[in-house]
Amino acid sequence: MIDAASRPPEEQQTPRARAIATIRSWLQSGRFVSGQALPAERELAKELSVARVTVRSALAELVSEGLLEGAFRRQHRVAGLASGGLMRRTVAVLSIDGQPSGTSPRPGYDLAIQVDASRLLESSGLHVLTLNPQTLLAGGLNHLLNQRPRGVLVTYDVSESNVGQELIRTCTAAGIPVVAYGYSPDLRECDVATCDQEAGAFALGQWLIKRGRRRILRLWSVANDPVWLQQRNAGYERAMREAKLPILPAIFPIRFGNTQQTRSSWEQDVRMVAGYLVEHLTGPEPIDAIMVNSDPQAYVAAAALRLFGKRPNQDIDIVGYDNTWREEPSRQWESVGPLATVDKRCDHICEQLAALLLDRIDGRLPAAPQRRIVHGELIDLSKPSIQMAVGR
Repeated sequence: MIDAASRPPEEQQTPRARAIATIRSWLQSGRFVSGQALPAERELAKELSVARVTVRSALAELVSEGLLEGAFRRQHRVAGLASGGLMRRTVAVLSIDGQPSGTSPRPGYDLAIQVDASRLLESSGLHVLTLNPQTLLAGGLNHLLNQRPRGVLVTYDVSESNVGQELIRTCTAAGIPVVAYGYSPDLRECDVATCDQEAGAFALGQWLIKRGRRRILRLWSVANDPVWLQQRNAGYERAMREAKLPILPAIFPIRFGNTQQTRSSWEQDVRMVAGYLVEHLTGPEPIDAIMVNSDPQAYVAAAALRLFGKRPNQDIDIVGYDNTWREEPSRQWESVGPLATVDKRCDHICEQLAALLLDRIDGRLPAAPQRRIVHGELIDLSKPSIQMAVGR
């Protein structure tokens, strides 16, 4: 019988100790450089010839030693700063809105996507620096490029602007990984996470049609013609064409139903919308449904209908978007909101943004820019338990 003390040192170690020693030696030898992600646990377990639970325990020990940083999507990164300094562990977030302070942004809106995506990147061991694009154009862009951040995350408000397009082209030309949240077809030079607005509007149109609605009016509160609204219009029109129903022209009572309102401004919005609805409610072919572009406007539309003696969601159905109806301040003045809405799954959008940027940084993506589409869910609020995937 061979005495354990006479065996080679590597054979005396437990599988966990052997895994820790091997990974530590990889880090010391430079096999994985600072900031780089290690292979997934499954790959490490196969290479080390140990169980995944053993690898997980070994990685946790190396995190406690400060050699690795916490896992994102079950992958760990080498701790410390790369040779380029602090910015080599930093993602620059380009945002006109900036970083919110105090209370968290409301779920369902674009600022929440920015905040949650930033948190995911921070949980992977990266720093996040929020920058205003106007500051960069005023002279900070060259400094940013010289510092070479690990990557750049472009929010919706920037990606859809001419300024944003210019910044994206400049950063990608410099070899800096860029991921953007947006809808514009012009976002061809970077990785993009987006959601299927057309499918959402199509699903809402079909839902109304199945309820027997035949004259569906679009009530849009936007001042321009953004790409996401073009997609919504395309979804609505497709639903109406397939059902051989009339496509009513959209109306635009600009910027009504804002989330920050007083009772006075609320009543002004209601009267303004009522003025737009007169001809659609009193003519020979009155409408029987209204589609608004976001849940806050549903409450204004409902209050406007009451001025004509109409019962919202009984005489005329109202559908919204974004699934933010629970938090709408206007519920204090109007009890009836959207009868159905679409949750565009902001949680999935921010996950895709973080995953795309980390995958691009670590070289796990093809050279061609990737576009990942997040599919939303139609929520039937007349039957709260019913949620249907859209766009799949």
